[in-house]
Amino acid sequence: MYCPNHHNPNSAGTLLMWQRKLVADGRLAVTMPSDADLSPDGRLVSVGFQWGGHDLQIAGVYCPNDSVERQQFITNIVGPAWQQHSHNNIFLGDWNFVENPGVDRVSRSHTGQPFANDNPSTRAWQTVAPANVDAFRLLHPATRSFTFFATNRHMARLDRAY
Repeated sequence: MYCPNHHNPNSAGTLLMWQRKLVADGRLAVTMPSDADLSPDGRLVSVGFQWGGHDLQIAGVYCPNDSVERQQFITNIVGPAWQQHSHNNIFLGDWNFVENPGVDRVSRSHTGQPFANDNPSTRAWQTVAPANVDAFRLLHPATRSFTFFATNRHMARLDRAY
């Protein structure tokens, strides 16, 4: 299920994929998204699944890079999607911020100073989804692992599943 950015086809867009065979043989039932489960800028797609006796709502998330835009996106788009399906949510994707910079980021600005924390994005996410659990951090509380690498030795764990 692809959710494009209707405003700019060269920017954003999220995708969820599953094996057709699982649907064809009845092991997976898919509830296609309503308009409320798709963001017009292509940054969120949410699909319902019935699998192994479980009802799940799985969302692909691609947060904006800009901190203020990201906070607005989390508050106005991600939060309502999370709350609409109040249990068995799995939201995963590129969050473009880290919740725990001490473990999830290695970086310095051009002045050599550490980058500032993005506490407002973390607060926005914790406000709209207070029961969220970072799956990787739950299993590996102190492991330093990164999903983003830049040429200036900046590394961060921006991609997460909750």
